[in-house]
Amino acid sequence: WILAIDADESISELLQAEIMALRETDPQVPGFRFPRRAQYLGGWINHSGWYPDAKVRLYDRRRGCWIGDYVHESVRVDGAPGELTGNLHHFTCASLEEHRRTMERYTTLAAEELRAQGRRSNALRLLLSPPATFLKTYLLQQGFRDGYRGYLIAKMAARYVYLKHRKTR
Repeated sequence: WILAIDADESISELLQAEIMALRETDPQVPGFRFPRRAQYLGGWINHSGWYPDAKVRLYDRRRGCWIGDYVHESVRVDGAPGELTGNLHHFTCASLEEHRRTMERYTTLAAEELRAQGRRSNALRLLLSPPATFLKTYLLQQGFRDGYRGYLIAKMAARYVYLKHRKTR
């Protein structure tokens, strides 16, 4: 079994206890999915499309593997994963400047991935996708409930989409 976490992540006490309890059983699933909770600008995010953000991060190495070449890689398992309830803590950006730098790098990678797939952007996407992303994040995914951090997340999500499409063109 492999537990995969990034350098900016840690497991909660509840998640640790759940994983330790699995040692006493023989899980018949290829992996486990659990919620990832992000800390952004010093506060925990509970909405904005960022939570629960469930990810498979504990998997049987014989039945799972990482997929994705550019950005936002993920674990794919053969079959339906089990569910754990403890949080994986993700310590994202401590400042807006850090968020901007990260976004610059990730949008370049996302544009490269789209181009490698033969996909292109157009003026209509460049014009309509950013405001649609802001509205989705802030209203539909209830970013407003995360206060000013939710507003900034929605604003930066819109900028991400804009930069990705601009770089793809």
